[in-house]
Amino acid sequence: MSDRKLTRAKRELRERMRGVRNAIDPHRREDWSSAIVGAVHELPEVVAARTVTAYLSFGSEISTAELIASFVAEGKRVGVPVVRDGEMVIVPFKPGDPTAQSEYGMPEPVARGEIPPQEVDALVIPGLAFDRDGFRLGYGGGFYDRYVRRTRPEALRVGVCFSEQVVEDVPHGDADERVDRIATQDGVIVIER
Repeated sequence: MSDRKLTRAKRELRERMRGVRNAIDPHRREDWSSAIVGAVHELPEVVAARTVTAYLSFGSEISTAELIASFVAEGKRVGVPVVRDGEMVIVPFKPGDPTAQSEYGMPEPVARGEIPPQEVDALVIPGLAFDRDGFRLGYGGGFYDRYVRRTRPEALRVGVCFSEQVVEDVPHGDADERVDRIATQDGVIVIER
């Protein structure tokens, strides 16, 4: 697929999946978010992890507040993404830490520290769509793809989404990274490699 066709296919799927996610009833979204958080929390690699990343949810995304709070309560070091100089870095975060709205519209901590990518044991990664081969459709900046390439190969990559966001095929190219698991309200999909 040419770069132009790939870009167009991703853009069309992004628009469709935003609509799908936004159409989910907010009460159902809240219940399903709790189920997804529970599924992530029970993954053996996540249980064993000392340093985990999550994201500060906004809009119709799966809520991560409960997950972040539970990780911190268990004594895990938690990091969330911020974009600095056009690249994503992970900074330490605990519930109650001050945040500000980023230029992309999402909340970001105002903390200045950074967790080195090599120290991350597990990553909780959002997406607009995932397929059963582990390919992910993000928001279009390529931030997560570039970041996960800097983590250790054994760091677990967990995509989180509602079951309605699991599609037959996510358009992908050479720069697109895959996840190892996809946690939905209906359970965890294990990606075979």
